[in-house]
Amino acid sequence: MSSPPLLRVAIDITPTVGQGYGVGRYVVDLLDGLAGQVELLGVYQGHHGAPPEAVVRRCASVHRYDLIGGRVGALLRLPWVLRSIGADLYHSTSTIAVPGPGWSGAVVATVQDCYPLHDGAAVTARHLRLFRQLLRRILAHADHLIVPSDCTRRDIVGQGYRGPVTITQYGVTAPPTQPRPADAPEQYLLTISAIEPRKGFDLLAQSLLASDAPRPAWIHIGGIRHDPAGATVALMERCGCRRLGWVDGATRDAWLQHATVLACPSRLEGYGYAVAEGMAAGVAVVATEGGSQGEILGPGWPPCLPGDLAREITSLMNDPEQRQQRIRQGLARAAELTIAATARDTLAVYRSCAGGRVGRS
Repeated sequence: MSSPPLLRVAIDITPTVGQGYGVGRYVVDLLDGLAGQVELLGVYQGHHGAPPEAVVRRCASVHRYDLIGGRVGALLRLPWVLRSIGADLYHSTSTIAVPGPGWSGAVVATVQDCYPLHDGAAVTARHLRLFRQLLRRILAHADHLIVPSDCTRRDIVGQGYRGPVTITQYGVTAPPTQPRPADAPEQYLLTISAIEPRKGFDLLAQSLLASDAPRPAWIHIGGIRHDPAGATVALMERCGCRRLGWVDGATRDAWLQHATVLACPSRLEGYGYAVAEGMAAGVAVVATEGGSQGEILGPGWPPCLPGDLAREITSLMNDPEQRQQRIRQGLARAAELTIAATARDTLAVYRSCAGGRVGRS
């Protein structure tokens, strides 16, 4: 007796175009975790380029639609694409693409975070207006939301959404072992992310500047996304921070694995990948509450107050035994955050939205 056909899931792979981190990484991990359990049909907006070949290989087929006629035109073309490929349901992996009229199938949507809605995000008026528009569309058209943290769930409920929400923390794996960077200091503090107000690098710099302890060598990986008046970069430079910009994956892994301490001082994260990734890499992590970051650290590991960042970092730098204990805690917690668990929870949502079907209708 032959097996029933797999559920045909059209998944938005647009976030993988030009990204190897954040939402793009989430999509790649999800494709890996779902392989063989559903038929994955990749769809993407082609105005920024094409998805990486590695992403294309993970999908049974890949389908492009463009923004000719603007965003509205794209939303009107997406239903045609979904019908033409025989999708059973559609998974929007970010807030940018929800099908317009013409698609009657189920819509699952992942909302990573709602940081533009928070005080202190310091986003432009145009950015905030666009985010509100996209979020309203998601909340109006999604049959089921997936969020990575209770922090994001609370934000969504605060916007009036009353539909089903599944929280699934994202999985991480230990990066491949890389040689120590040739120019790495003997001990160093590492931060990773784009520089913008919500990431809290100004809070870290202020704490270091206020401390009487010698400042650690500070390496930062990530570009500048939004730094009003250059204030955050100026503070980082006063601390002697060496900014590497964005680097390739192997270089990034090398700096992460050999760091003495990884600091994650965010004001708000829907899901702080850096926290989970640092723990998985066997690095001592110092993190603020930062929205979801306390959830990622897990029970029994209190987040650090912004004003205590320098004290905590100095303590870990100077105390190998305490640092090893923190590393062991992190590795144990990271072992609970698996890509398989993320895929399992997502598959349960798919099957619920598809009415229990395991094949095409």
